[in-house]
Amino acid sequence: MDRDDSSSEPASAQETGILESTRGLTAVLDCLPHSAWIFDRSGRYVFQNRIDRETHGSAVGLLPSEAGLGPEEGQAWTEMHLRVIGGERVHYSREMETSRGRVVSETSIEPVMADGVILGGVGVSVDQTSRTDAVRRLNEAHQRLAEFVAVSSDWVWETDEEHRFTSVMGDGERLGLDFARWIGRTRWEVANGDPGTDPLWKDYAETVARQLPIVNFIFPGVRTNGDPIWVEVNGRPRRSPDGRFLGYRGVTRDVTRRETMAEQLRRSDIVIRATNNAVVVCDRAGRVRWVNTAFERLTGYSEAEVLGQKPGALLQCPETDPETVREMGAAIAEGRPVRVQVLNQSRTGRRYWLDLDIRPIREEGAEPEGFVGVQTDVTELVEARALLHDVIETIPDAIAAFDAEDRLILFNRSYRDYYALSAKLIREGTPFEDILRHGVAAGQYMDPGATEEQREAWILNRIEIHRNPPSEPSIQLLSDGRWLQVSERRSTSGAIVGARTDITALKQAELAIRHTAETDGLTQLANRSVMTRELDKALQGKRTRDRVGAFVIIDLDHFKSINDTLGHDAGDALLRVVAQRLRRLLRRGDVVARLGGDEFAVLLTGLANELAAERMAEKLHKALTARTRLGDRMMRPGISMGVTLFPADGDTPTDIIKNADIALYQSKAQGRNGWTLFNPQLRRRLERRHELGDALRRAISAEEIDVAFQPQLGFGDRRIVGFEVLARWQHAGQTISPLEFIGIAEDLGLGGVLGRAIMERAFATFSEAAGERSAPGQLAINLATSQLKDPHFPDYVAEALARYALDPRQLEFEVTETVLLDRSAERIAETLTALRRLGISLALDDFGTGYASLTHLKRFPVSRLKIDQSFVRNIGQSEDDAAIVRAIIGLAHSLGMTTVAEGVETQAQLLYLEQLGCDIAQGFFIGRPARLPSWWVAPREPAESGNHSI
Repeated sequence: MDRDDSSSEPASAQETGILESTRGLTAVLDCLPHSAWIFDRSGRYVFQNRIDRETHGSAVGLLPSEAGLGPEEGQAWTEMHLRVIGGERVHYSREMETSRGRVVSETSIEPVMADGVILGGVGVSVDQTSRTDAVRRLNEAHQRLAEFVAVSSDWVWETDEEHRFTSVMGDGERLGLDFARWIGRTRWEVANGDPGTDPLWKDYAETVARQLPIVNFIFPGVRTNGDPIWVEVNGRPRRSPDGRFLGYRGVTRDVTRRETMAEQLRRSDIVIRATNNAVVVCDRAGRVRWVNTAFERLTGYSEAEVLGQKPGALLQCPETDPETVREMGAAIAEGRPVRVQVLNQSRTGRRYWLDLDIRPIREEGAEPEGFVGVQTDVTELVEARALLHDVIETIPDAIAAFDAEDRLILFNRSYRDYYALSAKLIREGTPFEDILRHGVAAGQYMDPGATEEQREAWILNRIEIHRNPPSEPSIQLLSDGRWLQVSERRSTSGAIVGARTDITALKQAELAIRHTAETDGLTQLANRSVMTRELDKALQGKRTRDRVGAFVIIDLDHFKSINDTLGHDAGDALLRVVAQRLRRLLRRGDVVARLGGDEFAVLLTGLANELAAERMAEKLHKALTARTRLGDRMMRPGISMGVTLFPADGDTPTDIIKNADIALYQSKAQGRNGWTLFNPQLRRRLERRHELGDALRRAISAEEIDVAFQPQLGFGDRRIVGFEVLARWQHAGQTISPLEFIGIAEDLGLGGVLGRAIMERAFATFSEAAGERSAPGQLAINLATSQLKDPHFPDYVAEALARYALDPRQLEFEVTETVLLDRSAERIAETLTALRRLGISLALDDFGTGYASLTHLKRFPVSRLKIDQSFVRNIGQSEDDAAIVRAIIGLAHSLGMTTVAEGVETQAQLLYLEQLGCDIAQGFFIGRPARLPSWWVAPREPAESGNHSI
């Protein structure tokens, strides 16, 4: 149909009739800010208001199917027109693209009647785009709230295998929940649910019975004050290492606000679909001319009550913003559109927020005839914003959100309080980077770096973490000593939301635990792990003086003997004394640690040469060996030290500690109570020791260990009364000293094996050499501590003696005094007693040189004392030595024991010992060790020429 697009004149008598019937209505419709139209009985358009024409183009005189709406939509509209002509009322909503962009509209079409006859119909499509946007904003506000809640769980819990609560951790007082009463009860018991009758709890009970994860389980409950609460539960099964079900562990969130808002949204959706927005038409003076039924429902006033009244006089309340009122008045006076949010109250006094869109009613180019106002109730949106603000203000954590362009859009008071030095820039719209840089400049953070380059690198790293948040929280230390755990995430809208939790108490506890773990409880010194770490740190030091220095290992000589003789309390006291002396002696920056037992270590940086290291070692040794009181006794501790330089002697903690150990070992080998400076030769000695250890294992397995027999002469008839068995080992063409390889065997745990090898060889050789001799004498064999600790040793000895047809009385075991001082003295005493019961005698070797007390002679079944050669050597020239030997012989005889003098090398010594009453002599004058036992005596001096035998 060829018509002017702006015309709304009738095209036929039928059109004229219906227009005449709706003339008053067309004036109103033309003023509406929504699409409105009238159609005749044939369904053809006879009137369009300005909004409809601008939106869809002119269609007067056309059926909808002819109006350019497209075949399907045009046919649908034609059918709706015909349904209305048939007497129906049509109401529906739709979203479409128009010349004005995306439009969401709600359409109502009703019949137009005159004298009971349907003349046509009238339709109005109300633009609900603003309403839809408001709902979307409300949804976004809800989403943002959910994101804040997600970074801070309300409470966590655990249940047992019967699904009863065993632990609940959370702020029950704030939440209004009595967690203590939950313990021992199931979740459905706490919520008064019945899995037998309630489908919700039946599904839950089946889930936990099958030990499946609990995912987003939502149920209602009641707070202690009677208020309702909705919670969302997520949990995972707990299992023991063997797979046994232990219960559940999970997180529960208070989602009351979310569920309430969701319910409100559902209600709003029903309202939106069931009703139109409130619409009011006013004249030029702002007095009401017409309102729709939605307005009546919203305000509580009927149309009759508001006609001729000004809406503001009826609906505004004392809390209505005066500035908003002035803005609306100015727009109406100037005849221009305005859109505001305003707080009104209904007839009943209910306050509600409106999104009010006021537009002038005017003909094109004419003065306004009045105004039409479309009102959208946005109370929920405003309250949701207020709720969001209230929620984050009640959260003790610092909450902040930044938009997609990293500008601050929301924060709570705690965020400003935590970053007090940055508070000047904490306001909406400030970029995160600006806040961060201001805080660094103001000293907000503990250690962002000492140089400009370091600070810039720190800032860039923090910005990267902020903009691309990791899955795990990061830790931040502020200059006021507070520790913050920073949890951030990026939302689907691009915003960055984050929570900062004060974990200062947790970090302090963690530091205290670390201090305990890294501190020796007795001396309060650092332990081995700390020393290793500090040594590595020194080697990687930034300053040259930090990368050079000395490392000292300190060992208390004979500490075990102190524990055994004076008691462990005295030993502990001595360790504390050493620790105190080290603390007083060392410089700031030096590190001292107790490595364990009686071993200490000192790290001294800045000592660049051997002279400086030796001076420091001398100073340490002098201070540590000063006399001290332990209980009621004064003593001077013996201190052995090993000193090594770094990086000259090693450039790794392992090498340095090993070298110091080697030097310490050398100090002990040289007689203890001194210090040794490491050199490569010491390492070679240790390497030799390792080499000999491996070779010794092979030699024992190959039965390459041999023995020698040194005769013992009885003073009574000057005959051979026995032999001491001495171990011998040839390795790589060299004779290895017994002192060396027996010590190595003990260190490697081969003492027992070596002892049996010696005994087997000695028994076999002696048994064969003795032949049919009626009195071949005794075999004296030295025993190691490890043999005496073996509970099966006496059984082995008895079996071996029987195997070689030897009488137990022919065997004598020699032990040193230090063996009797071993911590396993009870075990050793049991072994010695068992050997004594077999008829084997026991000799105490090197008597007078150790730490044994006389009580040991009563405690252990000793039958013979061996006088050490150090007392025999000068027996004719030294009155002291003679007195000592005389005392030992007298002591032995008074206790029913015999004596053996070792190291007899001259006839004068032999005669002197005979005068003192010694029982047996042994030494080179009597006979040197030989591979086979010999019962012949060959004195080396003329007066004793000739051979004697028994």
